[in-house]
Amino acid sequence: MHRMRILGLIYLFFNHLQAHGSPAEDFSALLEESWEWQLVENPVRASRLGDRRFNEQWADMSLTAIERRHAEQQAFLRRLRTIDSSQLSAADALNYDLFRRQIENTLDSHEFKNYLMPMSQRGGVQSLDATAETLRLNNVKDYEDWLARMTQIEAVIEQTTARMEEGRKTGYMPPKILMERIPNQLSSQLVEDPESSPFFKLFANMPDEIGSEDQERIKQLAIEIIEASIVPAYREFDHYFNNIYLPASRESIGASSLPNGEAFYEYRTRLYTTTQMTPDEIHRLGLNEVKRIRDEMQLIIDELEFAGSFDDFLNFLRTDPQFY
Repeated sequence: MHRMRILGLIYLFFNHLQAHGSPAEDFSALLEESWEWQLVENPVRASRLGDRRFNEQWADMSLTAIERRHAEQQAFLRRLRTIDSSQLSAADALNYDLFRRQIENTLDSHEFKNYLMPMSQRGGVQSLDATAETLRLNNVKDYEDWLARMTQIEAVIEQTTARMEEGRKTGYMPPKILMERIPNQLSSQLVEDPESSPFFKLFANMPDEIGSEDQERIKQLAIEIIEASIVPAYREFDHYFNNIYLPASRESIGASSLPNGEAFYEYRTRLYTTTQMTPDEIHRLGLNEVKRIRDEMQLIIDELEFAGSFDDFLNFLRTDPQFY
């Protein structure tokens, strides 16, 4: 466990002991503690936001840490429910509802174990090097912090592999049609020359404010880390992915084929539509709206005495010069 995480938990513990003021004070303290907790648990996000206390760390994404975070968020929700939102200002009451929904959505998502499918064609451990593009790297300390993170790439990949393997064993697998795009993405990490690694790219053009001696020292350290740790870790992962994981990925593409898949689809529907409507209800609403809009368009077509079919009218709207 990281030293900063221990300090963060101590901070949260003592802050919690002191949080017995008015509802507004307790709510403010809870928001502050939750925010601090989020920064401690997501060091890369903290770095992106300018909080540099955790610049040498990655998030702990082990299965144990994921379960711990779930329990800690349950505790946040229990504390939130002890605060009487009717005693808050209108602004705080709104924030209360938003905060509650945020926690509840996160807790609900845990049931569906999406964390056991940590890779997609859009990103994952195959593109960890891109993380540096989202960070501020201006001075020697910034680059040394990133080097420290680079030394942990092997551990990040190991944690990812462990989650993927648990998913493979329990049926939480992404569609094969998406996973088939990953090998080509991984291939960029399997280099013979460390200086051709994506991880070396940002060291090629360092800021002028960094002296030449420091630049050479940092570059040499990067080469050593890439050669001794990063490339071997990716080679091992590439073997696992191509020989074990990819062949086991599912042929289907719908969420319904996942364990508890229908409930997962309903959860995602609620999450992204912010309604309590079922997928079938939303589908029927969509069909009704299409019919309503088409009927209104037909009234216009009839009023214009347009000679032709509905499709002809659509083509007329798209192609007639008077509309452009």
